[in-house]
Amino acid sequence: YRKTHGLGAIVSMPVIVQAMVADPIASGVMFTADPETQRTDHTVIEWVEGLGDKLVSGEVNPAGRATLDKNGYAIDYSGQPFDWDYRGLYQYGQQIVKLFNGVPQDIEWCFNAEGFWFVQARPLTGVSWSIDKTGRAVTEGVAVGTGHWLMKASRSTRFRKGNVLLTRMTSPHMVGLMRKASGIATEIGGRT
Repeated sequence: YRKTHGLGAIVSMPVIVQAMVADPIASGVMFTADPETQRTDHTVIEWVEGLGDKLVSGEVNPAGRATLDKNGYAIDYSGQPFDWDYRGLYQYGQQIVKLFNGVPQDIEWCFNAEGFWFVQARPLTGVSWSIDKTGRAVTEGVAVGTGHWLMKASRSTRFRKGNVLLTRMTSPHMVGLMRKASGIATEIGGRT
């Protein structure tokens, strides 16, 4: 971090210590605007049972997925049924958007016996698509570049700026490559 930002050797930095959510029933990601269609009157939720770390990292496909209309009602739904208050989650998402001046958010959440917990919220960004068109696109558009298949981020010395990153799944270790890539295609993972 210090090297990337040109800071000296000694820098004061806050550290957040956060308790884990105990026994989550479901966890997932909520996009407060549909990243595929760019519709701001739709909210997209993907979830898994238990902890959502594998969903967020792209290691698993979502157990369920829903698109909600501007009133929080499911208009498109697939996968595992809701065992939690999805409309309550939608309402919280709208409150978080207001906190960020109406900017659509990418929100990570958990639900347990105590209710909803929000792990992270950030502006909605990202590009991902399927090379053989069998998957779902996060955003519409065209990525042009030489496809570069990568199994692990540690084997990235030949990856060049403008390449299309092809991988089984992304990981936090690939963030540097993602910044260089003109596009990304994965075999597994949700739109998160």
